[in-house]
Amino acid sequence: MKKMRFLFAFLVISVIFSMFYLVSAVENSSSSQCTDSDGGTNYNVKGLVIPRAGDEQVWDSCQNDNVMLEGTCDEQGGKVYEYKCPNGCLNGACVILTTNQSILCTDSDNGLNYYVKGTTKWKVDDGSTNTQDDYCVDKNTLSEGICGKIDENGKIYRREPYNCVNGCENGACIQKTSIPCDVPDCQGRIDSGKLDTNDCKIYTCPKIPAKCEDYSYNNCPGECAKIIPPCPTCPVSDKTEPTPTCPSCRAPYCATPGQKEGFIKVYLNQKFELKTQEIAKVIDYKNMEIKSLGTETACASCSEEKPCPPNSCYTTLRLQVSISSREIICTPIAEPECSEGTKIYTYTGEDGCKKVKCVGPIETTAVTTSTTSTTSSTSTTSVGGNSGGGDVGIGSGPRSTTSTGTVFNIGVGEKKDVFGASISLLKLEKETGLLVVERPIIIKPICGNNICEVGEGEVCEAVEVSCQAGKECKSPPANCYTICLQDCGKEKEPVYIELGDKFKLQISQTAKLKSENLNIQFKNMIAYKCDEEIVSSKGSTAAIKEKVEEAEQILTGSVVSNIEVSKPFSVLRCVGSGPKALLHFGNIEGEKILGVLELNLKEKKKLKNRLTVAFLDYDYASRTGAFIINRESFSCPEKCKCDIEGNTISCPDKNICEENKILCPDGKCREKCEINSTQECTFGCNYEGACFPISVRNKGLYCATDQVMNSQKGDNEQCENNFECKSNVCVAGKCINQGLVERIINWFKRLFGGS
Repeated sequence: MKKMRFLFAFLVISVIFSMFYLVSAVENSSSSQCTDSDGGTNYNVKGLVIPRAGDEQVWDSCQNDNVMLEGTCDEQGGKVYEYKCPNGCLNGACVILTTNQSILCTDSDNGLNYYVKGTTKWKVDDGSTNTQDDYCVDKNTLSEGICGKIDENGKIYRREPYNCVNGCENGACIQKTSIPCDVPDCQGRIDSGKLDTNDCKIYTCPKIPAKCEDYSYNNCPGECAKIIPPCPTCPVSDKTEPTPTCPSCRAPYCATPGQKEGFIKVYLNQKFELKTQEIAKVIDYKNMEIKSLGTETACASCSEEKPCPPNSCYTTLRLQVSISSREIICTPIAEPECSEGTKIYTYTGEDGCKKVKCVGPIETTAVTTSTTSTTSSTSTTSVGGNSGGGDVGIGSGPRSTTSTGTVFNIGVGEKKDVFGASISLLKLEKETGLLVVERPIIIKPICGNNICEVGEGEVCEAVEVSCQAGKECKSPPANCYTICLQDCGKEKEPVYIELGDKFKLQISQTAKLKSENLNIQFKNMIAYKCDEEIVSSKGSTAAIKEKVEEAEQILTGSVVSNIEVSKPFSVLRCVGSGPKALLHFGNIEGEKILGVLELNLKEKKKLKNRLTVAFLDYDYASRTGAFIINRESFSCPEKCKCDIEGNTISCPDKNICEENKILCPDGKCREKCEINSTQECTFGCNYEGACFPISVRNKGLYCATDQVMNSQKGDNEQCENNFECKSNVCVAGKCINQGLVERIINWFKRLFGGS
């Protein structure tokens, strides 16, 4: 029996060693028998390279219309390199021109030029020349003629249809500039009939004689409270000569055309230029008006005992700032009954009163009531498309107006606090200053100053909430109160931004991007589907009564008191994640809603016209989100999510990558995705500054045949080459465990009674 067992073991060992020998022999034989069907380097014939048995077979192919990828054999098995075909590449080989084809083709607009009408001329076999202009198939489709590569039938001319975004006209797509055209705001403007580099019409304004105005200076000593200019003349010397009655005050300047009635519209945090005698009105801050009175020279204080330091004098800008407030009485309004298919749109009119309208292509019925007398009226308004509906609710205008003002000098880099805001002079050239008005951070808020400051807004009682993993977190309605209704009980003022600005929005606040006619509202914060069992609201639990007591200690004026707290509400926050920002965006007029967007924290998405928006950060205490809008080339794989750097962070059926790694387009998590090929690394993988040949392994990666560093594959994953597997063993198209041989040896040990 023991003899039979030894005989059986000997046979098994013989079979296994025979198999290893045969596999090794086949591999060694095949590796030395690389074959190329086109006989080697043959650019005019499409060939097939078989490096060795089991390896990937490579066909010659066209990388584009002019470059082919030629495969050949070498001592290592095979290689692929680029070759530029002189007459184009077709079906994996360079094109060979016949005698009749050597006189090729010309295209007046140099190929695929959709915005220029071109004429294509090409010769045919009989030697004659054909001519064809680009033309519009319909109002949106262009038929573009080009000189292409020679096809199988020997034809080199071809046509391609193209869908024009802005329409097709006279054999070319209509090109519209993405930059808004600047039309001067002046009477009798003249069209020059010329276009600038952005395809905008160039206008000129007629010259109007300057006018003189009266100016009051309330900061001059003695009798110099008011100065009357010498009209009708307004000599230039008046800008520099002191007045006879007050040497410290300068005479008034000439008013620029249109400035007596007009002004420049500016907004908080918006940089603007202001020339002498121009007036800027801060639209979104207390009707503030800023007027430039020109420049003055200021010097450092010095005396005989303390001489003036060199360069101690500098130029300052003299500003006259005034602010007016008015009380507006608005008639109460009732919401209209909108027909089916439309909805109520609420907004604030220019008079400061609330307006409502029905938005949709139907008729609306509105009811308006007054405080002194009640009247009912029915109006029918045709609302079409984006035009909106009729306004309901009328403001009675200002009941009383008060105005205060001040005059001061400001130097470059200085900031002056005035009327609850700050004015900074960023640059001064000649008599033109670059200014910005900002709302300062107020340390101690004041209830009743018409500013919704920190500590005056909503406070809510919050508790922790538990959520089941993978399910939507839900909470009861919020139980919130506004501390100072006078300042924070109305609509939040919009933020005016420019492309590239990082900006903050509170929930329900809007940002206006004037250059793109875009209005973005931070509508709400939505909780993630939590991946954690317990959802924590760490740091957010606060009792409303305690908040009110805290506010009463730091606020002045009237605050809410005697609050009875009923039910608490939940603050939703998933551990290790962030909230989703729900954004509504449309045009600034508010009559057209373009869409709704959901953004995860640190995610970027497209808006329109190559605009992108990213959700940067979120502060739970103030319900404030931080965002940024840019114009850029940005693409994210379909149904995937991308971060603010444009990297793919998650895709359907793909796990989120571990820390310090990103998800690459091939579905693998790596520290880096983009591997840029260089001339020095044409036939390998460019990784961390080195060129790795195909099949080389490094740091858990391998250089694949597509010249991209991929992660090494685990057990039972599909493979084509040994180097793709972590075990470096690929059998029958799958990676096998490296310990398989070791397990076989252990089996034999047990068979022979070894330890």
